[in-house]
Amino acid sequence: MSDSLLSIHELRKDYGDGRQILRGISLDIPKGQFVGLIGLSGAGKSTFLRCINRLVEPSSGQIIVPSAVFLEAGQAKGSMPAMLDITLLKGGQLRAWRRKTGMIFQQFNIVKRLSVLDNVLSGKLGYVGAIRGAVRVFNAEERESALINLERVGMLSHAYKRADALSGGEQQRVAIARTLMQEPKLILADEPVASLDPKLSETVLEILRRVAAEDGITTIVSLHTLEMTRRYSDRVIGLAQGEVAFDDKPANLSQEVVDQIYMRYKQAS
Repeated sequence: MSDSLLSIHELRKDYGDGRQILRGISLDIPKGQFVGLIGLSGAGKSTFLRCINRLVEPSSGQIIVPSAVFLEAGQAKGSMPAMLDITLLKGGQLRAWRRKTGMIFQQFNIVKRLSVLDNVLSGKLGYVGAIRGAVRVFNAEERESALINLERVGMLSHAYKRADALSGGEQQRVAIARTLMQEPKLILADEPVASLDPKLSETVLEILRRVAAEDGITTIVSLHTLEMTRRYSDRVIGLAQGEVAFDDKPANLSQEVVDQIYMRYKQAS
């Protein structure tokens, strides 16, 4: 537990029409691990990621994290307990968790009419006051940080371009830089390269893995190809019908295991 960022216990998500999307997932994810998440469409991957940052409300279960995740540099812990259950957070604590949880989506979710730099600065909106955020006023330190993060993803030369002038791979690199502005402890990436060709996919995943390793960021990435999952992941978790069907090193993800994951899905559907 001491080296874990996430300890997930019996996480479930049910809908009122009887659908069970997550069926009691229990996992322990260490700090700094790069996790590949696989499974067919409908296996529960996106719901699982969204439950972790509370974009989707879990039906039951616990998501336990160290309270130190919520602290900013130099901030005292005060009376906070050592561990907190994400499923119980409200108000300011929930906002603090979302600040520390970067989300990267398949469709990039950048504002195309804004410049690349302004898109990256958007990652800081959770830290500035309501007035500054509304008028998008950022100080020199924040702008310098945005430029540094653009350099880290190889996009510094594009800082003052409109985002709609970029290719899909470039837009996803901007989305990674924006996420780094949050100073996250955790990155959740939901099919971040599904809309890119294989070469661009490799570039984006190499950048994501590198910056996550440099900053010690725990990362869970939902991927649609087994080859990339094996190449970039420290650990692979396979979901089938909302249950953990595989949890091991990439080297142990044999074709037989893959067939079992997808056959299990087909038999249950």
